Amino acid sequence: MFAGPSADLFSGLLYNDYGPPRGFCWDLRCYDAEISSQNAKDKVGAFLNFVNTQSKFYNTDNVLVTMGSDFTYMNATLYYTNLDRLIE
Repeated sequence: MFAGPSADLFSGLLYNDYGPPRGFCWDLRCYDAEISSQNAKDKVGAFLNFVNTQSKFYNTDNVLVTMGSDFTYMNATLYYTNLDRLIE
């Protein structure tokens, strides 16, 4: 944080813009494979790899992973179902 004589400035930078990581978009305009019992282990591994790679660029133990962009949740049920599978 920059502390000037009369103002403070806080800024941030998103690693992946504000869209989901490649391979993790499940909506009408996306064509990524849904998470299933057959691919869950690989998808979780890919997600953890993304998070670990991203974490090297930040000076904190907390990592913000953005999972959407403009009009991403037009089919929210499909999107949240896959997010739940990723979390499980």
